[in-house]
Amino acid sequence: WRFTNGFSWELRGAPGIYSDPSAPVFSGTGTLNMHYTLSESFCFILGATYRPEWDMEIFPNIGFIWQPSDHIRLHVALPESRIDLFPRHIINVFATLTWDNTTYWLDNEEPLPDVVTFDALRASVGATLTLFDDLELTAEVGTHLQHELTAEVKDADTIELDETTFIRASIGNRF
Repeated sequence: WRFTNGFSWELRGAPGIYSDPSAPVFSGTGTLNMHYTLSESFCFILGATYRPEWDMEIFPNIGFIWQPSDHIRLHVALPESRIDLFPRHIINVFATLTWDNTTYWLDNEEPLPDVVTFDALRASVGATLTLFDDLELTAEVGTHLQHELTAEVKDADTIELDETTFIRASIGNRF
C-alpha cells in the first residue's frame, strides 16, 4: 500500500511444507517491509521476514531501489540484489545476487538429524520476454558461489557443497 507521504507497506506470507515427505511439517513465514520513497526514482526498504523455528528466525530485508531512467533499475538489498536492463519495452535482461537460508525438518529417525539448513549465495543472469500484457516467459542461468548444508550430526555440523550451475524457466502473469 502506498500513502501520499512517501511511505508504503509490503506484507507477504509463504505457507508451505518444509520437510521430509514422509513426515510433512507445515510452516509459514511472514514478511513486513516498509518502503520510503524519496523521489519517483529512489526508494528505501527496511523490514524483516519472521520464520518460526528456522535456523535464522528473523531474516533481514534492507536496501534501496533506484531507477535512474526507463532503461535501468538497481535493487541493492539483502537478501537479493538485482539489476534490470530494459532495452525494449517487451524484453528485460537481469542479473541477480541472492542469499538464501532455508530450514527443512526431517523424520527424526536415527541417524538422520531433526533439521537441515541449506545456506546459499547464488549469482544468475537471465531475460524476461513479455509477449502480451498478461504473459511473460523467463529464462535464467546461474551458479552457487557458496553452498552449505548444516545439520546436527556427530562428526560435522557443516558440509561445504560443490558449486553447481542451475537453470530456470518460467511462464508468468502479472496481476
